[in-house]
Amino acid sequence: MPAVALPPTAPVLLHVTHQHADWIFSHLAPRGRIVALSKPHLDLTDLIAAAVKKAGPCRMTVCVWEVGQDAVEKLVELHRRGAFLSSRFIVPPAQTEDDERHYTRFREIFGPDAIIEAACHAKVAILENDRWSIAVRGSLNMYSCGDGESFDIDDS
Repeated sequence: MPAVALPPTAPVLLHVTHQHADWIFSHLAPRGRIVALSKPHLDLTDLIAAAVKKAGPCRMTVCVWEVGQDAVEKLVELHRRGAFLSSRFIVPPAQTEDDERHYTRFREIFGPDAIIEAACHAKVAILENDRWSIAVRGSLNMYSCGDGESFDIDDS
């Protein structure tokens, strides 16, 4: 599993209930993190778009439980606009034709090594460049078998 190390930073706690992603990132300083965000009002791709708008082109690592068509289109559009210096997607092993189609499209657009299939349930986006290091950590759930989540970000 790839590792991403983020430099230490002081935490900033925001109570975010219905704010727009751009508002959230307006409160974020370089080397910031956003922790424990999840739907319904914000999608991880909305947060990636806002992070890139704030930080500029970034190296991106995303870990998700599923990839929907809407997310594919948003990420492809960001890529076409030059938002990503490099991209990695950690996704569960393909189980449906839709999964295979999405992963094939990602490989065609982002490169053959962009997709890493792993049994992970976290929702995480990490965006880095020479000025910024942003981590968005969403729901870190238990697997259906009851095992604890095996993916985490070291915020120490």
